[in-house]
Amino acid sequence: FTLTGQHGKLWRSCGDCTGNGGPRNLTIISATVNGTIDSIAGVNRNFGDVAEIRDLRIKGYKEGKPPVCEEFNGVEKGKGKSDKYGEFWDTKNCKVSRSNVKPL
Repeated sequence: FTLTGQHGKLWRSCGDCTGNGGPRNLTIISATVNGTIDSIAGVNRNFGDVAEIRDLRIKGYKEGKPPVCEEFNGVEKGKGKSDKYGEFWDTKNCKVSRSNVKPL
């Protein structure tokens, strides 16, 4: 698919939800971001969420801008903050390699 316009995140597994849990899975294959975006995917590593991304093209992409796959610590609603660990590549939760992300 092609995403246009201005956006925050393309996808984020719930960071602070009632009955939060997982795992949640995201698969992106052959997508184009032809707009402005803050990040592509956010997963909760402690709930086993997984984002698999292949063949992604992003307008004006430079490594880290925008972050492609970010890992978080998910929490139950009202039981703390969903801390962000940062951007990760080739982990069990962020199944994306740098070679699969290109500038548009």
